[in-house]
This record gives sequence, C-alpha cells and structure tokens, in this order.
Amino acid sequence: MAYLMMIAFAIDQVQERTSGYFELALQKSGRKLYLWKKIQGLSLHFFIDSWETLYRAIIEPIQPHAKDLLDFLHNLIKC
Repeated sequence: MAYLMMIAFAIDQVQERTSGYFELALQKSGRKLYLWKKIQGLSLHFFIDSWETLYRAIIEPIQPHAKDLLDFLHNLIKC
C-alpha cells in the first residue's frame, strides 16, 4: 500500500510541474484541498479516461439543463 501511495504522490508531482490544465484547475478551485475534493467527486461519479478530461471538467463544468434534470427525475420515479 505504501508503494501505491508513493507512486500516486510521484504522479501528482509530475502533473503539477508539467500540466497547464492542472494549473488552470487549481486556479479555478482556489485551493489544493478544494481541487482534490472536486477530483474525488468526479472520479466517484464518472468514468474519467484521462487527466486532461478530468481537469477540463473542473475548469469548464457542464451545467445540466433543468429540462434534462426533470426528465431524469421523472424517469427515475417511474421505475
């Protein structure tokens, strides 16, 4: 388990130093703590195929339309 944590830390450090998307996501989030919470939330609810996709979802979040949300809830209630 300790090796996995070290690898995760190393990957994080490389991302911080080389990714422009990371920097923009951090600016959008304000603090690293908030960025990590957003990353955690997105990774729990969605399949993320790349770091770029993850950071872009934080930088430019997609706002659901009220109609889509109402349709989803209506279909959920039917089941």
